[in-house]
Amino acid sequence: MKKFGVDKNGFIITKVSAKNISQIYKPIVVYVLDTIVKKYAQNLESIYLYGSVATGKAIKGKSDLDILLVFKINPSVKLAKNVKTLEKKLSKKYINILRGVGLAVTNIQEVKSPKEKYGLICYIKHLCVCIYGNDITRYIPKFKPTNAVAKGFNGDIAEKLELSRRKFLKHLTPSEIKKLSQETSKKIIRTGFSLVMPRARSWTTDLQISVDTFVYYYPEKRVEMEKALEWSKEGTVNKQVFIDFIDSFGLWLCTEFNKQI
Repeated sequence: MKKFGVDKNGFIITKVSAKNISQIYKPIVVYVLDTIVKKYAQNLESIYLYGSVATGKAIKGKSDLDILLVFKINPSVKLAKNVKTLEKKLSKKYINILRGVGLAVTNIQEVKSPKEKYGLICYIKHLCVCIYGNDITRYIPKFKPTNAVAKGFNGDIAEKLELSRRKFLKHLTPSEIKKLSQETSKKIIRTGFSLVMPRARSWTTDLQISVDTFVYYYPEKRVEMEKALEWSKEGTVNKQVFIDFIDSFGLWLCTEFNKQI
């Protein structure tokens, strides 16, 4: 398989940029940024944009606006809850344009602890663009698609699938079931790509390419991974079918990931 998503030296190519923000999302980004800064400026180190808006691939009504807040100190439980409240408020405001607004939170101490937060610093370096404050990506070295990066991003797959399984067992609305199945399917696909990424010596965040690359190494799992791809787009409201999927393919994926990575 020909390498992709890396430069001639094997380092991950960064494709996010503020220049990629389309006209439809620019005023939203400006408003969200201003709102965040007014509320938290005193404690903020920097703010980053990531996801489809940062790559220029956002689709109206189907994409999220993903923002990472890096605080100067470890945010308190009260502050974290306050951010979640703001997240819901902003999501409601732009419900006709965005699927939602996501506000992730970390702090500068975590970013400076590469051994414990390997996936986080790689994520900030290659998948985030600074839109406010001190751009710490300038001090972070470039990464290659190694086992350490794969583990940093998706070494929590067993924990995440168990959490999703417990959520499915709760009383959820059809829309909540659909969204959870979409999010969990994306995690499964990205973990599948991480599993084969070091062998492919390649990098992508594209779900279709991730599936194709995984299937190249595990052709016997094509049906399961293509089903995950279908659910990542459309979701499902059948809780039991998805729980069974977690208990079968999800379990296999966790076992294989731990064995290979």
